[in-house]
Amino acid sequence: MAELLIGKHCASKFCRQLDYLTSTCTSCSLEYCSKHIGYERHNCEKGLSKDVKVPVCPLCEKPVPVGKNEDANIKINTHIENGCPSSKRKIFTNKCNAENCKKKELIPIICRDCNLNYCISHRASMDHNCKKQKVFASTGNNKIFKAALPNKSNTTDDEALAEALQAILAAEPFLTQAQIDIKLAERLSSIQNIQNNRPNAVRETITQRTPNGCTMLYLSHLTWLILAIILASFVEFGEGQALNDPVTQYIEGRLGNRRVFWCPSGYGYLAYCPQPTDYDSYNWCCSWPYMGSWKPSCCQFAIPTGAVVAIIISSILLLFLMTFLGCWCMACCPLYKQLYENESEYEYEEK
Repeated sequence: MAELLIGKHCASKFCRQLDYLTSTCTSCSLEYCSKHIGYERHNCEKGLSKDVKVPVCPLCEKPVPVGKNEDANIKINTHIENGCPSSKRKIFTNKCNAENCKKKELIPIICRDCNLNYCISHRASMDHNCKKQKVFASTGNNKIFKAALPNKSNTTDDEALAEALQAILAAEPFLTQAQIDIKLAERLSSIQNIQNNRPNAVRETITQRTPNGCTMLYLSHLTWLILAIILASFVEFGEGQALNDPVTQYIEGRLGNRRVFWCPSGYGYLAYCPQPTDYDSYNWCCSWPYMGSWKPSCCQFAIPTGAVVAIIISSILLLFLMTFLGCWCMACCPLYKQLYENESEYEYEEK
């Protein structure tokens, strides 16, 4: 098969591949494939002489000037020995935190227990007298630990946390860090449960103070009992004086000796019933004003005006009585104040 006159062979003697998209070298003007177009790939002498790169110092990462016929490695070595800025920096900067030790190491050696840096000779916990309390004492500023601690008037939150840690370490001094974490978590959880149940304990304490006190429980029961007695007395008064109460007699006298009743059925009108009324069968057939005239009407259930007035007066008195008792409890009752203060303190701690 005849070779197509399309494309050119790569000029590299190790390749000679037929490439339809060859590239021309800018220095030697020969055609190369995409793999050998670089100066270094086809060892182009003219191209390498043009492609001059400034070497960079590996320590200070600054360019080192090199002449045309000079070796770059020799120039970099001379630069490092004479004026490299990196040689002036301090390498041993990790100071040992052990007492009376002034050694410095090239790399930091951090203790897992106290999170401090030490030299090679003091890296073990037994060599630098490691104190694990420092790690937990620093966590006293954490809000989670502060919220779990009980409030004390003579100690701060940090002191309370330190006391808890000392108590754990005093009981079992040879504990690992994981075991101390578990013990501390259990202690904080128990303290949190006590704080959550504190409002209920306060309520129980207040309700148990029955002598010489108006506890909220008994006061509420007594108040509702008094209100029920007052309402029952007013209802009994309204039923007993349904036809002969002073209010009804006064209205009847002004209206020409007509019985006045409030008929809840219909539209809630006032019915004027002439005597005698059918009181025994509870058939209240009376007349009521409508558009300037009197219309007959019958109510199966009607309430005397005196009973209506009695219910209104009793409702007003009960409202005033409940308002007075509420204001008195908020202003004067010491046990109510104590309960309110404890509830407010608990809500503030929750926030």
